Amino acid sequence: MNTGLFGKLTTAVIILTASAFLMIFAAGVPATPNLMAPWSALAFLIVGCTLWSAPAPQRVGALLVFAIGAILSGEHLAHASSTAFDRLLFPHLLPHSGLVPGRPAPLAGFRYCLLGVMLFLMPDRSRRLVQVREWTAVTIITLCYFGFVAVISSWGTATPESISPFAAILGILAAMNVLAAGPGGMLLPLLRDRGPAGLIARTLMPVGLIFPAITMAVRQVVTGVRIDDSRRPDGIIFASVNILAALAMVWICASKLLNIDLLRRKAEDDLRGSRDDLERRVKLRTHELLDMNERLAVEVENRQRTHNELQQTNAMLASLIDGCPLAITAFGLDGGVRKSNAAAESIGLADNPECRALAECAGRGQTVAATELVCKVQGKAIHLHIWASPTLTQDGRLDGVVMMAADVSERKALEANIQHNQRLESLGVLAGGIAHDFNNLLTGVLGNASVLQDRFPGDSREARAASDLIMAGQVMAKLTSQMLAYSGRSRFHIERIDLSIAVRQISNLVQASIPKSVRLSFALGEGLPAIEGDSSQLQQVVMNLVINGAEAIGTEQGSVEVQTLARRADQAELAAGVTGTTVPPGEFVVLEVRDTGSGMDEETRTRIFDPFFTTKFAGRGLGLSAVLGIVRAHRGTLTVESRPGYGTRFRAFFPCSAAHKEAGFHTLTDLKRGSGTILVVDDEEFVVRMAQSVLEEAGYDVLSASNGREALDVYTAKSGRIDAVLLDMTMPVMGGEETMQHLARRWPDATVIATSGYNLQEAECRFGARTAAFLQKPYTATQLRSKIAEVVRPRAG
Repeated sequence: MNTGLFGKLTTAVIILTASAFLMIFAAGVPATPNLMAPWSALAFLIVGCTLWSAPAPQRVGALLVFAIGAILSGEHLAHASSTAFDRLLFPHLLPHSGLVPGRPAPLAGFRYCLLGVMLFLMPDRSRRLVQVREWTAVTIITLCYFGFVAVISSWGTATPESISPFAAILGILAAMNVLAAGPGGMLLPLLRDRGPAGLIARTLMPVGLIFPAITMAVRQVVTGVRIDDSRRPDGIIFASVNILAALAMVWICASKLLNIDLLRRKAEDDLRGSRDDLERRVKLRTHELLDMNERLAVEVENRQRTHNELQQTNAMLASLIDGCPLAITAFGLDGGVRKSNAAAESIGLADNPECRALAECAGRGQTVAATELVCKVQGKAIHLHIWASPTLTQDGRLDGVVMMAADVSERKALEANIQHNQRLESLGVLAGGIAHDFNNLLTGVLGNASVLQDRFPGDSREARAASDLIMAGQVMAKLTSQMLAYSGRSRFHIERIDLSIAVRQISNLVQASIPKSVRLSFALGEGLPAIEGDSSQLQQVVMNLVINGAEAIGTEQGSVEVQTLARRADQAELAAGVTGTTVPPGEFVVLEVRDTGSGMDEETRTRIFDPFFTTKFAGRGLGLSAVLGIVRAHRGTLTVESRPGYGTRFRAFFPCSAAHKEAGFHTLTDLKRGSGTILVVDDEEFVVRMAQSVLEEAGYDVLSASNGREALDVYTAKSGRIDAVLLDMTMPVMGGEETMQHLARRWPDATVIATSGYNLQEAECRFGARTAAFLQKPYTATQLRSKIAEVVRPRAG
């Protein structure tokens, strides 16, 4: 039968029976020992309700039942009648005399206390509490069963001191309900067990049912009390103890045997499960091993391939590091060198204390990026840019420091050279502009002085004053010529020149320009290839270099040697030039000037070509600047070698002429009176007045304009009458270049003579080939008349 159904049926029987007795008592039926006492009916009603509400923990009912048992036990111990308790239940229905239940049975209160304890432990699942609950239930069954047997043995007559048969049956049902439906029970599983423990329990526990008869017989022999005397509590106790002892022995033995059997079955199940699990694991592991072997083979192949690739990568990295132009060195934590390429070894990167200090800084986490450092390597100072960073292991711990260094000495030198060239270029522009303005001023001075010289007799005081003015103007023109030479805008007359011949022509002049204590010697090559240049400018180069060498010697005894030769120069030698231009290698004529003077240090050597720089007390500082400009204008280069105490050597390289050219100066035309109309365009009023005076005296009609826009207006108004235009190159409002474009576009046959303080090359660069002639400022009256006659005379014919 299902334990849940059994529990509900027994609970229903208990509730209905207890309720029926209470209803009987309430109906006025007197309570007799054969029935049930009112308090017993009430107690079992509470027991039934408490069991019906299980498994919910209703411990209030358990406490009430325990309280009833405690009161009954108290009445028994006090030898009081139970009428007082019964009349509490039914104060008006029970008779005040006659047959009443009488004193409670000696063990009745104890049974109800046990029922209360059993119900109180009903919800618990703890093993120890469950054992207490079930042993309590077995005790109740035993007591009730023995009481019931005692009643039956008395021929069905229950005395007031014995248990009611109905109370015994209900107590047995309540205890059996707890044993069957109680949570976590152990007796029922033991009885159901199909092993030897269950067999023993099912076989031996019923034996305890025959113990009452045996115990009663033993009691009659021992105590002399008749078997049917159920009023003696010691007999009930003695019988119950025997039953409990028998049941306890059977239960304990069966429980132990069940535990052993359960352990055996569990061990067998575990063994069976372990065997199945082991077989499954073996199959799975075998399959995994096969897969692992396959993966391992693939992994070995991949690792071998990766190893080969890693070796190739390491070899490639080693080649790259060794061939890298950057100096690379790897330091360990102890400061030792792990790896260093050829570039690092060549500059001694690992041995440099400053580099090691930077490596230590990088090892401490400081940033070392593009740090500039100057080191001495084999006595030569080199500029380095240093990078350093720490190297870490896979777990992020510091492993060492790697350092890279780039030699930026060439870049530093190039930057210094560029800055120097930019400075020279800026000064050249300044010098050219100043020289241009000076030439404009000198044009008025020399022109007007030459007009005055022509108007007075040669031996007059006025003529001599004019001559002095012309000489002073020529000296000033020479100074501006040096400034133009530095700026590369000097006035050149290009022709094929033998440099040795040009030097011989001024040898006496050079000798007279230096002190007697300085010995001048010449070693001039014969039959040198021709070079294209201006002989006067080249002679000025020789003059300035010799005078510079003589001044370096000072008042001491010394010598200056001038040498010319022809040879081939390569790119490395030409790259040392100071002109700031790129000269291709080839055949050159070399001018070498060497002195035994005091020499120069590095700082002085880098500044000697700066305009207005001089180491002498009296000097303008333009001599070497002019030399540099002239050499640069001749597409050559200039090198300097000097050390303090060892003198100085200058070498000027001039490229040999590639083709024969006819060169020479135009011969002056006969200075006859001319005719025609000349338009003079210049922003300097005194230049215009001077030109107008000279040309009008020479027979020309002169028109004037102060800028290009006025010139175009004049030319538009007089276009049919103007024979030539004397056009200045630099003017405000509209310059000569723009004016020339308008003239060429509107009047293509216009005759234009360009004039400027700059040289012919500058004029050709600006005006192109559209000019009929060029007149360099400053010019004299004779030069002006000659140039006008040269251009206008054929048109007059």
